[in-house]
Amino acid sequence: MKAQIFLAAVLLATLSTVGTSQKNDPIAESLRRAANTEDERIARLPYDVRSLVGVQGIFVLVEYLDEDSKAVGLTEDQLKTDIELKLRLAGIKVNSSEDRRFSDDSFTIYVNITSIRRDLLLVYSASVQLRQDVYLARKPNRYCERATTWQKSCIGTVGESKATTVIRDAVKDRTDMFVNDYLTANPKK
Repeated sequence: MKAQIFLAAVLLATLSTVGTSQKNDPIAESLRRAANTEDERIARLPYDVRSLVGVQGIFVLVEYLDEDSKAVGLTEDQLKTDIELKLRLAGIKVNSSEDRRFSDDSFTIYVNITSIRRDLLLVYSASVQLRQDVYLARKPNRYCERATTWQKSCIGTVGESKATTVIRDAVKDRTDMFVNDYLTANPKK
């Protein structure tokens, strides 16, 4: 009987200190505060920037260029190389098409250039978007294949002789905006 009372007392003492030891544990408390602070930081981000939290490995896809864009010397390879270089310099992993195919999470920077040539001028639209797999909030198990969660675009007019440089710079500028938002959403620790 004394052994059972002793065992019950030890068990009761252990159970009563479990909660208090975690409350008084400075490491556990520090981790709790850090998690709350990080959640609060993320909650304050704009929605498009918040959609970049946790994005790892990005595939770059440049939409086929129209004939007017090609006629002034713009190529898909130039644009793709420009974007991939900026991502790599920022420490953002760039996925190959094979990496993308075998990944559970698929993130794509999608670039679309539309242009019309008239009288030695080129009117253009440049769009850089992040597309990713999404799920409906009202039906979480219902998968939607792709959605644009971040986008920056511009339109402009330029002389044909400067069109390639101006459009590439416009895409680079939007890529810089993406990199800044990405690093805001995913600060290096």
